Amino acid sequence: MNNDTSPGSAIEAAEALAAILEEENRSLSIQDFAVSAALAEAKRAAIGRLEAALDLGVAGKPRDGRRVEVVQQRLDAAAAANGKLLRQAIETQQRVIQTVMQALDTSRAAGEPLQPYGQEGAARPTAPVALVLRA
Repeated sequence: MNNDTSPGSAIEAAEALAAILEEENRSLSIQDFAVSAALAEAKRAAIGRLEAALDLGVAGKPRDGRRVEVVQQRLDAAAAANGKLLRQAIETQQRVIQTVMQALDTSRAAGEPLQPYGQEGAARPTAPVALVLRA
């Protein structure tokens, strides 16, 4: 873990977080969810480093003003795109789950006898379903 508390550390932490978000955004945009999931720990660590640097209240040097502005715009753009892409990934995951569940219902229904009215599903075993969402 980076414990650097020099004046540039908040800027550097923000730049590192922006770079991770941009990489995650690239992977999400091509629906490479394995790569985006692999970046989760690095993203959490980068957020932690940025929060720690900001909590220390370490101000940049006056000449860092333009650099701060640039990294803030970069981080804002990356975070906005990341939110949009993560929502799209969740929607994709929900569609996949829905498709799988429909396929399971269709295959199960094909092999089962019809139930009397009012009894539908009462004797039908249901498979366990798990859903995990991580950002």
